[in-house]
Amino acid sequence: MVDIETFRKLALSFPGTEEQPHFDIPSFRVKNKIFATLWAKENRAMLKLSLADQSVFCSYDNTVFFPVPVRRTPSEADGANRALRLLNSQK
Repeated sequence: MVDIETFRKLALSFPGTEEQPHFDIPSFRVKNKIFATLWAKENRAMLKLSLADQSVFCSYDNTVFFPVPVRRTPSEADGANRALRLLNSQK
């Protein structure tokens, strides 16, 4: 597990990432699209992942990685996947 400040540093290390408030919690965005939120009081973070990626990570350890029930259209899921691919391609 990483601590809150390490997560923040990792999220901000992606090119073009900005930290902005999302209601009462920090969010991390690329081109104004949220890819992560930080829930410091609960000591947890939320990452937007494709259903396939969620499946892989949840199978690793479902006490650490677990899906958050969110209704997402296929186009929204595809947009999150494109953002992650863009971030990974810029490393």
